[in-house]
Amino acid sequence: MRLRANFCFHVALAAFSAVTLLSGCTDVPVDQPDLSPVTGIVTLDGSPLSGASVVFESTGGQVAFGQTDENGQYEMVYKGPWKGAVNGQNTVRITTASDAPPDPGWREPIHPIYNRRSTLTAEVVAGENTFDFALESKPSKR
Repeated sequence: MRLRANFCFHVALAAFSAVTLLSGCTDVPVDQPDLSPVTGIVTLDGSPLSGASVVFESTGGQVAFGQTDENGQYEMVYKGPWKGAVNGQNTVRITTASDAPPDPGWREPIHPIYNRRSTLTAEVVAGENTFDFALESKPSKR
């Protein structure tokens, strides 16, 4: 009888440990949407655009952010340590504006069709995603 009780205890302990480990492996919030890695390069008139903010906004309103480096490369981050953007259709906005008040006479070098009135979109799918954006100071009318 004691052997059976000891066996049951160890089985229960193993099951509890497995559930605890599996649930603790990722602290992903239960309400977090499906994300996939997104990277790319932003250029303006053929040159890498440094220091630009890149925003992916899903149809559900969830937002991921990125910042271009000196080579125009960016990587999207959803929240905290969670990298990527929400799977599905996203509106993309690119701007050089910052949170700080602009200097007098500052003017956004990026045309509004790439930010305030963005026409840029990206379909994020499961797996790796690369979206390069070749912006023009004076976009041609189409």
